[in-house]
Amino acid sequence: SLQVSGNPSLVSIDALSAVCNKLPGSFVFTFNPKVSCLQGLDCIKGLGRDELGDSLRFQDNPSLQSIQGLSGVRGNLPGAITIERNAKLVSLSGLQNITG
Repeated sequence: SLQVSGNPSLVSIDALSAVCNKLPGSFVFTFNPKVSCLQGLDCIKGLGRDELGDSLRFQDNPSLQSIQGLSGVRGNLPGAITIERNAKLVSLSGLQNITG
């Protein structure tokens, strides 16, 4: 799993651009109040799931406007997609290649 959580000063996740292919677990992105986009994750092609049953979870990211950086994720996900309390997120563009 890749978890980025509880980072009040973080503004960018571009440094994660070397994370590639399928992650064996989930991608969890929670409580990162200054990050506005997920640019840098374009190389991730698939996801597994975590112990909570999630493949993707976005919660409590008040500045997050775009999840387009996840557009490389394709196919079926074995877990849930949870998106909660991301006030500026107005589109799910980036998840269009997920089929189930």
